[in-house]
Amino acid sequence: MFKVATHAIMWKFILNFYHVIFYRSRRNSILALALLTSANMRVPLSQPTRSILLAEDDADDQELLSSALREIDPEVDIICITNGRKFVSYLESIQDAQLPSLIILDYNIPELTGVEILTIINEDERYSDIPKIVWSTSKSPVFKTMSFDMGVVDYIIKPNDIASFSDIARHMLSFVK
Repeated sequence: MFKVATHAIMWKFILNFYHVIFYRSRRNSILALALLTSANMRVPLSQPTRSILLAEDDADDQELLSSALREIDPEVDIICITNGRKFVSYLESIQDAQLPSLIILDYNIPELTGVEILTIINEDERYSDIPKIVWSTSKSPVFKTMSFDMGVVDYIIKPNDIASFSDIARHMLSFVK
């Protein structure tokens, strides 16, 4: 009896701290897969179909672009990083299965510019199939040429009006495979 009570308490503990997914195997035995969740860790049950890694230091531009992208594709997972060094560190820390479907770089992001980020990530083959876009407030043909020389699929001028964000987001999502 003590053994049964101990097992019941143990399972109650597991159920309180874990989400448990039950499924049947081919032999109809029930198997349980526990996925750890906590306040500090997000464990998705399925991989999002589209993920975008955005290097943007301006909170308004982050919010406007993220909202426009999610309006077109509500399932899109957008990770915003506010400086170039953190962006590169994050990208290097994730596994291949977590790589984004699209990389969007602000040209003038602090610590490393968009082109400096491109120089670093272009050295690693694992990022070569990810479309990269640079967006900027600058209309400088020099910045645009440098960006295209680094292999971006587009150089986009940030809009002055909120309505244009939707068109830009649709265009950006067209590069996602």
